[in-house]
Amino acid sequence: MAHYLIVANMINTADGSALSAPEVYETMIDHNCWEFAPTAPHLDKITKDDVLFFYLGAENARYIAGEALVAGDLAEIDQNAPSTFAKRKVSIFTKRLPLKEIVKYKAGHVGPTVMKKLSFVKSSTVPEKYFGVHLKDGICALDKNDAQVIRDAAGITEKPE
Repeated sequence: MAHYLIVANMINTADGSALSAPEVYETMIDHNCWEFAPTAPHLDKITKDDVLFFYLGAENARYIAGEALVAGDLAEIDQNAPSTFAKRKVSIFTKRLPLKEIVKYKAGHVGPTVMKKLSFVKSSTVPEKYFGVHLKDGICALDKNDAQVIRDAAGITEKPE
């Protein structure tokens, strides 16, 4: 079982509007899935029962909002697949992972202070205050200790794994 940090940012839609990171998160979680661009790193490694943590980026968020287990295989989003963002016409996502055992954290509770304690930030040569540079690819691999750091900060005693 592996652990990953999934980064949600604001996305622009075909109708010219924008969805904030919290709106992207809520939309996907409400559909029990997470959708990705085909170039997202680590997609070929994520498997059923891996744990995903969701970081909401951009100015209106900057916190870890929750976690979930991967419920199945990565699937193509084609013309026959249900469209999570159908009303907003978001076409950047072409891959989807189903989710189960979703746990939402208190909004804003697991923020930048916790992020700076995670292994990929601590092992980097980039100064800690610039940890956001690691989030640009959308998916970061975590270690098991990172999962505990996040859960402790969120006050989670029962984990979905």
